[in-house]
Amino acid sequence: MISEDVAYRVGPKALAIMVISKLKYPAYGIVIMTAITLTLFFAHDGLASWFSGASPFLQEAARILYLIEQYGWVFAGLLIVCFGLTAFPEYMGLSFRLGEQAFFVRSGILTHSEITIPYRHIQTITIVEHAGASLFGVCSLVVATSGQGTVSTDRNQEILLPYVHTSLARALQNELLQRISS
Repeated sequence: MISEDVAYRVGPKALAIMVISKLKYPAYGIVIMTAITLTLFFAHDGLASWFSGASPFLQEAARILYLIEQYGWVFAGLLIVCFGLTAFPEYMGLSFRLGEQAFFVRSGILTHSEITIPYRHIQTITIVEHAGASLFGVCSLVVATSGQGTVSTDRNQEILLPYVHTSLARALQNELLQRISS
């Protein structure tokens, strides 16, 4: 049972999923960094002799490649930490609550945004379980509305609550369906 006028967060498992989803972009960089490092490791002697008689521009490029080979993993680690930290404000700023006449979704830390959805405007409530997220026991909840532009200037709008614990999402879905029918 979900209580009225109590703010709920998406849960601690959601933070782990948010971090993982943010890290997919640095993962591409890490794959590229690994390829460069392995190439430089195996071709180091040949490249060093080739660059020794080259122009100053190519010699500078060789120094940069050497730095990447030596310190690339430090850069990759900092990249992972920075991207991972960007998930924390998103997690801390996302909450929802049930009111007497409406469903409220709040997001943001520095700039707060609260979306108010009257129960009479909710058309469907869908639980979306993604393969990776279901391993952590979380899913996304999609609330589709229609009506007189209460959510935004559009007539139809979908509100997404990402990475909600599955049991909380099912309880919220049941509670919203009860409030819609009454």
